[in-house]
Amino acid sequence: ALQNNTFVLRRGEGGMGKDPLKDLTVHPDQTIEVHFLRTFPNTEWEATYIWQFQDQVFRLIRAETVEYDRMHGDKRNIQYDFVTGKIRTSYGNALARRRRPNITWIKLKRPVDITLKTISHPLSQEVIDGFRL
Repeated sequence: ALQNNTFVLRRGEGGMGKDPLKDLTVHPDQTIEVHFLRTFPNTEWEATYIWQFQDQVFRLIRAETVEYDRMHGDKRNIQYDFVTGKIRTSYGNALARRRRPNITWIKLKRPVDITLKTISHPLSQEVIDGFRL
């Protein structure tokens, strides 16, 4: 059995909020989806990690982070696809209904291999400069 005692944050770790683990789903295709949600008075942070069992190890194949400023409406969404080696970023304002978010694509210059054993906790793993998951 594989165990990681630091990946799932618990109450009081990384802030004063409640337990951030929202749900964990085991899929028939040997993937595990872990979803975190942190809410604060003016902001909200969500992260989803999808792990696939390959070569006796759980490897991160996709991840998504969403940061939302409820006071001003600013929203930042970053989607990581480690199978294709691409990152999709979306920045916008949820309160400006007629404006589309600014979307950019980044191609990773080298493969990123993150396993459940090597990641310490959410937002600790730097993928490229300025991008943590």
